Amino acid sequence: MARKRFTNFIAAVSLSWMLVPTGCGKTPTEVVTSFPTPLPTLIVDLAGEWTGGMRLAGRGESVTVAITQSADRVDAVWSTATHGTARFGGKFVPGRATPYLSGNITLGEGFCGSSVAGSVDVSHVVLAGRGFCFFDPVTLSLELRR
Repeated sequence: MARKRFTNFIAAVSLSWMLVPTGCGKTPTEVVTSFPTPLPTLIVDLAGEWTGGMRLAGRGESVTVAITQSADRVDAVWSTATHGTARFGGKFVPGRATPYLSGNITLGEGFCGSSVAGSVDVSHVVLAGRGFCFFDPVTLSLELRR
């Protein structure tokens, strides 16, 4: 009795799969799957010298930053009064309606660092994020202008 129910169940499932429409009455070869065209990566030329401020754990200081760029890849280096050399490495994020940069900042010998992201344009960079400094959670922000 259980075997007959199982056989009937399998037959019903098989039949229902054969009745499922494929593309509103079209044959499988006529069905075309279309995906929206992704937005391109918006890239802004950031190479050069920038000035501004960096805030780490509520303390701010003025900085002068040298930025180099290769296509969508951006690297920067600057000196800080409290942590020595600081470095940024990141990329422009694809699929955004405005230029958007994401990456990591490391300070000193790497004991302080943060993932940061933010909007950029040819004259203004604003990056912010959370990270760790000697195992303590910190917030870090960098705002630069040309």
